[in-house]
Amino acid sequence: MVIFAAALLLIPFIGGEFMPHLDEGAMWIRATMPYTVSFETASKFSPQVRDILMKYPMVTDVGSELGGPMTAPIRQASSTMSSMLG
Repeated sequence: MVIFAAALLLIPFIGGEFMPHLDEGAMWIRATMPYTVSFETASKFSPQVRDILMKYPMVTDVGSELGGPMTAPIRQASSTMSSMLG
């Protein structure tokens, strides 16, 4: 039992040497809208979120894409935004 408990204490250190610490200075935001929202309505949402994000001094750039899965049984508008932090 003591050996098992000691092995559990080592779990946080296993594999750490294979995964470097990632601090890329980027933040990803995904907004999924109801399936009843039209593309025109959804396209008005992204600029509003970009403007809100750009108000923060650490945000240097914001990009966005708007779309959704074409093969889904229910189509949903989805907006993905990436912002670079500096």
